[in-house]
Amino acid sequence: MLYSPKQVAKMAQINVETLRYYEQNGVLPSPVRDKNGYRLYDDDTIEKLETVKYAKTCGLTLKETKEIFVILEDKNIDYNSIIEFINKKTNEINRKIANLNKMKEIFDKIKTNIAIETKCPIKTTLKNL
Repeated sequence: MLYSPKQVAKMAQINVETLRYYEQNGVLPSPVRDKNGYRLYDDDTIEKLETVKYAKTCGLTLKETKEIFVILEDKNIDYNSIIEFINKKTNEINRKIANLNKMKEIFDKIKTNIAIETKCPIKTTLKNL
């Protein structure tokens, strides 16, 4: 079945401008056009939009999502490249977690120093890092 941009946007819970943006940036292929030049989308487009939303939830950029689509469209999927990609993203997540933990430690120290300092506890804490 074929759908209008408005129908696809409603089904995918995005706006029509987002749909157009994904097309312009190569995340989605150009749609077929009817005899009047109107864009028409198929069920594959709906599925890809759902994948884009899931990828976004996982913290993937649109560029990374495009890369995943390229890998998945290859008839001879190189699963090692998918594993490498997952390892790279996992390492990024671990770095972010480490940075967040460091920030939390700083705030915990500031809270502790607020209770025991008469001078500015924020300056004291940051000076002693």
